[in-house]
Amino acid sequence: MATSSCGVILRTEAAKLPKEELSKEIRTQENRLIGLLDRAKTRTCFSRLMESDPGILAGFSHVRWESLAEIVTDIPKVWDRIRAYLLEKEPDILSCLRFYEDGQFPLTKLYSLEQVMDRALSQKVWLKSGGSLIIQPTEALTVIDVNTGRSVSGNQEQYLKLNLEAAKEAARQIRLRNLSGIILIDFINLSGQEDRELLLHTMRDLTAADPVKTEVIDLTKLDLMEITRKKGRPPLYEAIRKKERSNE
Repeated sequence: MATSSCGVILRTEAAKLPKEELSKEIRTQENRLIGLLDRAKTRTCFSRLMESDPGILAGFSHVRWESLAEIVTDIPKVWDRIRAYLLEKEPDILSCLRFYEDGQFPLTKLYSLEQVMDRALSQKVWLKSGGSLIIQPTEALTVIDVNTGRSVSGNQEQYLKLNLEAAKEAARQIRLRNLSGIILIDFINLSGQEDRELLLHTMRDLTAADPVKTEVIDLTKLDLMEITRKKGRPPLYEAIRKKERSNE
């Protein structure tokens, strides 16, 4: 473990880590501390010795590297920063980093990023069945309302199918939009207890893949699902607003 006289504070989550991974992280932090103290010896008062990672790198703290296929950018400065970050912290992932060089057809056009962002900021998300999600963030919590739309039939089997589809899309939108805090999902009412349990277990399975700690609390009698998600970086809509204000 650590070889210096520095102390270490371990959070509860560290209990789940393999000893080798925990030792590696402690050595990394120890080396950062040594480097910080060395820099401090030659700096004047009020010098900045360390700063947090920029937003583009801060997002990597929640990435599950084993499921990562590729990191692509067409901005040289961004590529340089990501490469330096990976060299220091995740050298095994370096092969996933690719610089896109087609100047005639930039990444924003290739992946239709403007349309993707518009959909990610829209309150309404359509489902394949004809139903939809209405996503409304507030100061206190985020409410996601499941609407039947064109899929109305009055059949409990169809309602369950719609709810399962909505659960899958809601879990994706929560992660995509980086929603956090208290989240309430208003599903279509289900009469059968087995169907309600299936919906609850499905959402728990879906959120288990989220690298940000997410807990599905319960499904109330009114089919309101209570979810909490750890707060970290601001949600997507706030990040966009902040960028727009800074550009004014």
